Amino acid sequence: MRAVRVLVSARDPGGAAQVRAVCPALRADARLTVTVAASGPAFDLLDGAGLRPIRFALPDGSAHVPAGGDPSTLLEAAGALIERVAPDVLLVGISSLGVGLDEALLARAARRPSFALQDFPGDANAIDGAYAGTYFVRDEAAARLTRERFGVVTVPVGSLRHEAYAGLDVRELRASTRARVGAG
Repeated sequence: MRAVRVLVSARDPGGAAQVRAVCPALRADARLTVTVAASGPAFDLLDGAGLRPIRFALPDGSAHVPAGGDPSTLLEAAGALIERVAPDVLLVGISSLGVGLDEALLARAARRPSFALQDFPGDANAIDGAYAGTYFVRDEAAARLTRERFGVVTVPVGSLRHEAYAGLDVRELRASTRARVGAG
């Protein structure tokens, strides 16, 4: 059986934090082949985390289209990326201040299942109403707000960007720090 091809994207730092938290688990699953694409500040953050993203940029070097701008070049570039990667599933961050790679991929999803990793409660951006099929959100309050604002499916998953803290042993950290600085 062929592995499911997942295209994961991010443009801004918040989206990059979400993607950075999720990608190790996705890549550890032998049933999946994961490709990461990133633009703007997300590229540097994800590349620095070892995720080896594909750099996404528009011909003029920009990473997004300001609110109210013409997204046609952005949509064309996203369509070319989808054609090249041929994903079965899309998992995107949510861009802020205009639209970018994430929203353009959703607009060119062409019936592929699509999911978005919400960073800020109640946030969802779209080009021409092309929202993700499902939004992974922090908690039930974010789920309710997002559903009310955009009429989309939401699933509360906790704070992905804080996932790394789950294994933190606070008592051990406190004891070792006190011992290191000579505090009783």
